[in-house]
Amino acid sequence: RGRMKCSSLTCPALTCRDDEILASRDDLCCPYCESEWVEALNPTEKVEEGQNVVFTCQVDAGDVTKEDIEWADEDGDVISKGVSKDGMRLKITKCGADDAGTYTCTASKMEQRAPLPSNWK
Repeated sequence: RGRMKCSSLTCPALTCRDDEILASRDDLCCPYCESEWVEALNPTEKVEEGQNVVFTCQVDAGDVTKEDIEWADEDGDVISKGVSKDGMRLKITKCGADDAGTYTCTASKMEQRAPLPSNWK
């Protein structure tokens, strides 16, 4: 038989730089300052014509909703078709030559924007 004691965790007060946001992750107890808070989990994919491709964007910031995430093609045109319900994934079905290029996931929080490109060839 052992004894355990629970105590409350006190996180330090943070002041982030202008290019950072106050971010959080499920596996960390305290928030932290982060300048690279959007990550492409698969930034480059090699796909054969006719195959499907899914790009995944990870956002390490609390309170970011689907409305805060935008996908665009390399011409800057916003894409809504193929975007998952949470906004984190873009699925392009039956890829053709016209679909090749760079797709950008941009997350916004408190007037901070973090664009992140993904490519398929």
